[in-house]
Amino acid sequence: GESAKIVSEIGYSYSAGVSCYSSMSLGGPWKFEGLVMGQDDIHAKDLSFKNKPFIVERPKVIYNRKQQTYVMWFHLDAAEL
Repeated sequence: GESAKIVSEIGYSYSAGVSCYSSMSLGGPWKFEGLVMGQDDIHAKDLSFKNKPFIVERPKVIYNRKQQTYVMWFHLDAAEL
């Protein structure tokens, strides 16, 4: 899943981070695996926007067999407060 802006009765708030779901097929069933990246895991030292919260969109994960590790990439935006 992606981090997102949540509209509530008291205004806008932002999710805690990116959640992970797994399935053996695209048709499901899907299992919630937990939070894999939180707001504090994002460091924006090289970006023009440095203030949190951030919005993570369209995260993708693949397994790199050669390195034996998972790789995640995503689109990052600054939240509009």
